[in-house]
Amino acid sequence: MSAPPSSDAPWSLNGKTAIVTGGSRGIGQAISIHLARKGLTKLAITYASNIEAAEETLKRCQELGVEQAIAIQADALDPQFGPKTIAEVVKRLDTTVIDILVNNAVLANTAKTLPIKDITLIIEKG
Repeated sequence: MSAPPSSDAPWSLNGKTAIVTGGSRGIGQAISIHLARKGLTKLAITYASNIEAAEETLKRCQELGVEQAIAIQADALDPQFGPKTIAEVVKRLDTTVIDILVNNAVLANTAKTLPIKDITLIIEKG
Protein backbone atom coordinates (compact mmCIF):
# COMPACT_ATOMS: atom_id res chain seq x y z
CA MET A 1 0.00 0.00 0.00
CA SER A 2 1.18 3.49 -0.70
CA ALA A 3 1.62 6.23 1.87
CA PRO A 4 -1.36 8.46 2.65
CA PRO A 5 -1.56 11.39 0.24
CA SER A 6 -0.74 14.95 1.18
CA SER A 7 -3.82 17.07 1.84
CA ASP A 8 -2.48 19.70 -0.54
CA ALA A 9 -1.95 17.25 -3.41
CA PRO A 10 -3.67 18.08 -6.70
CA TRP A 11 -7.19 16.65 -6.81
CA SER A 12 -7.10 15.89 -3.10
CA LEU A 13 -10.34 14.69 -1.54
CA ASN A 14 -9.29 15.92 1.90
CA GLY A 15 -12.35 16.99 3.88
CA LYS A 16 -14.74 15.14 1.56
CA THR A 17 -17.34 12.50 2.41
CA ALA A 18 -18.24 9.62 0.09
CA ILE A 19 -20.74 6.78 -0.06
CA VAL A 20 -19.90 3.74 -2.18
CA THR A 21 -22.80 1.31 -2.49
CA GLY A 22 -21.62 -2.26 -2.88
CA GLY A 23 -18.27 -1.09 -1.56
CA SER A 24 -17.14 -4.28 0.13
CA ARG A 25 -15.88 -6.23 -2.88
CA GLY A 26 -14.86 -6.01 -6.51
CA ILE A 27 -15.25 -2.69 -8.28
CA GLY A 28 -16.83 -1.05 -5.22
CA GLN A 29 -13.87 -2.01 -3.06
CA ALA A 30 -11.43 -0.76 -5.70
CA ILE A 31 -13.26 2.57 -5.92
CA SER A 32 -13.27 2.91 -2.12
CA ILE A 33 -9.52 2.29 -1.98
CA HIS A 34 -8.90 4.71 -4.85
CA LEU A 35 -10.86 7.45 -3.07
CA ALA A 36 -8.84 6.75 0.10
CA ARG A 37 -5.61 7.15 -1.86
CA LYS A 38 -6.85 10.52 -3.07
CA GLY A 39 -7.18 11.74 0.53
CA LEU A 40 -10.86 11.10 1.31
CA THR A 41 -11.72 12.00 4.92
CA LYS A 42 -15.02 10.15 5.53
CA LEU A 43 -16.23 6.96 3.83
CA ALA A 44 -19.41 4.93 4.05
CA ILE A 45 -19.84 1.69 2.15
CA THR A 46 -22.87 -0.53 1.87
CA TYR A 47 -22.76 -4.30 1.69
CA ALA A 48 -25.38 -7.01 1.28
CA SER A 49 -24.17 -9.82 3.54
CA ASN A 50 -20.38 -10.16 3.80
CA ILE A 51 -19.40 -8.15 6.88
CA GLU A 52 -15.85 -9.55 6.79
CA ALA A 53 -15.26 -8.15 3.30
CA ALA A 54 -16.77 -4.82 4.34
CA GLU A 55 -14.54 -4.61 7.41
CA GLU A 56 -11.47 -5.47 5.32
CA THR A 57 -12.30 -2.65 2.88
CA LEU A 58 -12.70 -0.19 5.75
CA LYS A 59 -9.42 -1.32 7.31
CA ARG A 60 -7.53 -0.84 4.05
CA CYS A 61 -9.05 2.60 3.53
CA GLN A 62 -8.21 3.70 7.07
CA GLU A 63 -4.62 2.52 6.56
CA LEU A 64 -4.53 4.92 3.61
CA GLY A 65 -5.68 7.84 5.76
CA VAL A 66 -9.48 7.81 5.84
CA GLU A 67 -10.36 9.26 9.25
CA GLN A 68 -13.88 7.87 9.61
CA ALA A 69 -15.16 4.78 7.82
CA ILE A 70 -18.40 2.89 8.31
CA ALA A 71 -20.12 -0.11 6.75
CA ILE A 72 -23.90 -0.28 6.43
CA GLN A 73 -25.70 -3.52 5.71
CA ALA A 74 -28.41 -2.69 3.21
CA ASP A 75 -30.57 -4.36 0.58
CA ALA A 76 -30.47 -2.48 -2.73
CA LEU A 77 -33.90 -3.95 -3.55
CA ASP A 78 -35.46 -2.16 -0.57
CA PRO A 79 -37.35 0.94 -1.80
CA GLN A 80 -36.01 2.76 1.29
CA PHE A 81 -32.39 1.83 0.48
CA GLY A 82 -31.44 5.40 -0.49
CA PRO A 83 -33.16 7.35 2.29
CA LYS A 84 -32.09 4.86 4.98
CA THR A 85 -28.47 4.87 3.81
CA ILE A 86 -28.26 8.67 3.64
CA ALA A 87 -29.85 9.07 7.08
CA GLU A 88 -27.41 6.60 8.63
CA VAL A 89 -24.39 8.22 6.96
CA VAL A 90 -25.41 11.72 8.08
CA LYS A 91 -25.85 10.50 11.65
CA ARG A 92 -22.88 8.16 12.02
CA LEU A 93 -20.34 10.31 10.17
CA ASP A 94 -21.69 13.52 11.73
CA THR A 95 -21.98 15.33 8.41
CA THR A 96 -24.55 17.35 6.53
CA VAL A 97 -22.87 16.98 3.14
CA ILE A 98 -22.32 13.96 0.90
CA ASP A 99 -19.70 15.06 -1.63
CA ILE A 100 -19.41 11.82 -3.62
CA LEU A 101 -21.97 9.09 -4.29
CA VAL A 102 -20.94 5.98 -6.20
CA ASN A 103 -23.92 3.78 -7.08
CA ASN A 104 -22.24 0.43 -7.50
CA ALA A 105 -24.56 -1.99 -5.67
CA VAL A 106 -25.87 -4.80 -7.84
CA LEU A 107 -28.92 -6.97 -7.47
CA ALA A 108 -27.55 -10.20 -6.10
CA ASN A 109 -30.87 -12.04 -6.30
CA THR A 110 -32.65 -11.16 -9.52
CA ALA A 111 -35.49 -13.50 -8.53
CA LYS A 112 -36.64 -10.75 -6.15
CA THR A 113 -36.99 -8.17 -8.91
CA LEU A 114 -40.26 -7.45 -10.65
CA PRO A 115 -40.61 -7.59 -14.43
CA ILE A 116 -40.45 -4.16 -16.08
CA LYS A 117 -44.13 -4.34 -17.08
CA ASP A 118 -45.10 -4.81 -13.41
CA ILE A 119 -42.94 -1.91 -12.27
CA THR A 120 -44.54 0.31 -14.92
CA LEU A 121 -48.00 -0.69 -13.68
CA ILE A 122 -47.05 0.10 -10.09
CA ILE A 123 -45.83 3.56 -11.09
CA GLU A 124 -48.94 4.27 -13.18
CA LYS A 125 -51.31 3.07 -10.45
CA GLY A 126 -49.30 5.12 -7.94
